[in-house]
Amino acid sequence: MKQYRHFRPLLVRVSLVAALFMISLTPVLRAQVLQDTKNFGTDLKFHKFQPPVQPEAAVAAGTTQAQSDALTTQQIMALEQDKALRTPAQQKIDSNVLYTVRMLAGKAPAPGIASLNTGVDVDDSNNLIVDITANVSNSLLQQLNDAGVQVWNSNARFRSIRAVVPSAQIEAIAAWPDVIFISPKIPAITATTHWPGPVRPVRPSFALRADRIRKLLSAALLQARPITNGTGQGAVTSEGDAAHRAVDARGTFGVTGAGLKIGVLSNSVNATGALTTAQASGDIPPSCSVNPTPPCFTLIQDDVNSADDEGDGGARQHTR
Repeated sequence: MKQYRHFRPLLVRVSLVAALFMISLTPVLRAQVLQDTKNFGTDLKFHKFQPPVQPEAAVAAGTTQAQSDALTTQQIMALEQDKALRTPAQQKIDSNVLYTVRMLAGKAPAPGIASLNTGVDVDDSNNLIVDITANVSNSLLQQLNDAGVQVWNSNARFRSIRAVVPSAQIEAIAAWPDVIFISPKIPAITATTHWPGPVRPVRPSFALRADRIRKLLSAALLQARPITNGTGQGAVTSEGDAAHRAVDARGTFGVTGAGLKIGVLSNSVNATGALTTAQASGDIPPSCSVNPTPPCFTLIQDDVNSADDEGDGGARQHTR
């Protein structure tokens, strides 16, 4: 009994410390524990949002290449104009989330665009599962709860909330001062893929893999059909064709790149007439508006005030 009495003060002090620790938990941590232990969404099932009309179905049958390119240009301009006119609250919402909200409300995702595939996850009641970047606090979590939001988890340190939000509440929540941005749910990414069988095969060493590649390339080059350097198109042959041994690739694999649609981003391509000159020499295909049969070239937008046609070089490289 004497030994027990010596330990009683220590046990009392430990109990008091533990009690004080539980009482001193921050409101945010207590709110996070309350929200996370509710285990929201365990029975919910999600799917990718499907627009009422698929974008492909909105294109009329028999549309030519030139008409399709013109429609694409029109849609790009419509999306850019829509972004420029967004309210401060809408600017805090990912475009795919905002387009999904509009289509769920029976509206067009943007003026002049019938529908878009957004890839946003929704449940059977058209609630969106999203990641919210915010200044997480007890009051904010309570606001979300009052708005009908199911908070799956929250982390004040990383300013993150994952939640299931009614589509009609997205813009209103984005307008709150503590909300920084609303994006689609970002899935987890694993670092490696594990072999599904009972025993994972041993990965060959780098030296063995390198030796195997050398042997395969040597055998392929020996069997390659002879071909001269250059593509045979246009008045100029790029030095990169020889530097990157593209001639060997064409001879080995029998590929030309025909049928691929290539995009070139630059300041301009025809401000000084470089495009017209290149098309006359055959270094760039004719415009699709003149000859819609591939290969053809579509100029979406050009900076007529540019002092050079930097895009001309990129277009020549990728269209030969």
